[in-house]
Amino acid sequence: MKFKVLVVDDDPIIRSSLNRIIAKEGYAPILCGSGEEALDKVQNVAPDIVFLDLRLPGMDGLSTLRKIKAIDEDIIVILFSAYGTFETVVEAVKYGAFDYIQKPYKNEEIKINLNKAVETIRLKKEVTRLRYQNKSTNRYRFEQIIAKSDIMRDTIDKAVSAAKSSDTPVLIQGETGVGKEIVAHTIHHNSPRRGGPFLTLNCGAIPKDIMESELFGYEKGAFTGADRSKPGLFELAENGTLLLDEIGELSGQGQVKLLRVLENKTFFKVGGVAEKVSDVRIIASTNKLLEQELKKKRFREDLYFRLNVIKIIVPPLRERRDDIIPLAKYFINIFKNKFNKKIKG
Repeated sequence: MKFKVLVVDDDPIIRSSLNRIIAKEGYAPILCGSGEEALDKVQNVAPDIVFLDLRLPGMDGLSTLRKIKAIDEDIIVILFSAYGTFETVVEAVKYGAFDYIQKPYKNEEIKINLNKAVETIRLKKEVTRLRYQNKSTNRYRFEQIIAKSDIMRDTIDKAVSAAKSSDTPVLIQGETGVGKEIVAHTIHHNSPRRGGPFLTLNCGAIPKDIMESELFGYEKGAFTGADRSKPGLFELAENGTLLLDEIGELSGQGQVKLLRVLENKTFFKVGGVAEKVSDVRIIASTNKLLEQELKKKRFREDLYFRLNVIKIIVPPLRERRDDIIPLAKYFINIFKNKFNKKIKG
């Protein structure tokens, strides 16, 4: 990952100097000369780090800092100026500044702060990953799924095979209540993407007119009430898995948008002009027979074939009768411990 570093300074010599330092350190510099332009870059380019001059024409550095943090509080902002006072530094820290550099600066100061900021970002991501991984490691294991019956063993074998891949889409079919989401969770937590997030969207529960903004997010001003930009599930699930539950309920327009992501691995936020790259595995689940939906022209054939790379059918309990007694014992054990009851049989 090449970190994006935004430089905000009205002095072209400073911008040129920082551009050279940042590029030489192996990062991607982005340059602008005002606070207003900086906010536009933050919304459309999403930098990881911002070097922000305190004195700017129009919107000053502190005001720009506050607005940057309102858009994305995780962006690291380093202020620098020749006119700062102790009170200014205190106020900057209060608003979320990572550090403060006095002008004229030395190139080594910029390098140290830059690399310190990058290390902070990496550590935050690693802590988040480890917390997520530790929380789910013991909860979702294939051996914890009760599968004594041959038909359920076959289902688990297919799920184990699906977990070995990190990118291949998976389609899970089965009646309501058979455990499709548990299978999806277990595939994710045993896949190479286990360190990333696992997010779920119920396609039948979201009105079709806001489905696009839920999936892809929106930019500030994209529609009435959009007073700030918002990430969608494809951004939030970066490096992880997105479960699209009840995919058979997705509207025709939603199907077209999803197909684009599966084909090109890219998407646009609602109201956005910057194309974003998606690194998310898609697992879709449904209680409908999508083959019948195809015949009725209610589901796109091209989307079906994109999703149906690995198909897993989770059978209902009536078709896996050998699992009834083991399941009963499993739940008796859970509830006798929970309610401190002695149950022997």
